[in-house]
Amino acid sequence: MIQRMEHEADGDGARVTSLASSGRTVEVPEEIDGVPVTSIGPRFLAGSQGVSGRTLRIPASVVRMDRDALEGATGLEAVEYGGEIGTFSGFGLTCPCDCRLVCGDGFSFDFKGGVPMGFPGFDKAMLAFGSGLTLETAVARLSRPVLLSDADLEGYRQFASERIVLRAERAVSSGDVGVLKELISTGMMGEGDLRRLLDRSARSGKVAATSTLMSAIMSQGSKGRRAPA
Repeated sequence: MIQRMEHEADGDGARVTSLASSGRTVEVPEEIDGVPVTSIGPRFLAGSQGVSGRTLRIPASVVRMDRDALEGATGLEAVEYGGEIGTFSGFGLTCPCDCRLVCGDGFSFDFKGGVPMGFPGFDKAMLAFGSGLTLETAVARLSRPVLLSDADLEGYRQFASERIVLRAERAVSSGDVGVLKELISTGMMGEGDLRRLLDRSARSGKVAATSTLMSAIMSQGSKGRRAPA
């Protein structure tokens, strides 16, 4: 529930400069007095001190945000943007805490706090820091390569190449089919890797994992048998 909001004219639209809410959902309005909200100013949530686990909702009408818009925000767990990830990435935001982004085009991603909340900024930062990069993050980008450059793709592949099979082995042992499918989707495991995992899965009686691996092997075989165009 919005307790207080301040705004100003911004061309043909309105710019939200401050928004305070005590609820778990902080919602930027799509319009104010019939005027579309098209931009958001710096530190606009600084005065909104609420509980943890909050969600910020931003309508697709917002096409500009100050780079420091999320500075001073507390308790954010997720940002829901009604527009596309390409537009959101152009805002150049940095969230002070780990935060999940969900966009209106269906894209979602878990961003780490303190690094750019968009692409390619996030990729450049993670690959440069190195120590902050995890296999889970690398796999997430390889399996959802939206706005991923060839250079950053190769960087993630190099990072994951020595770790991905070991992580897949753990997923098979624990029966975590969701993780296993995501690892397979990166395309970084060859048929030999998949067959070794299949043998491990079958021996341990992991039915769901065995089925997943058999499907992956059949899919690779089918692709290999396709006639060249």
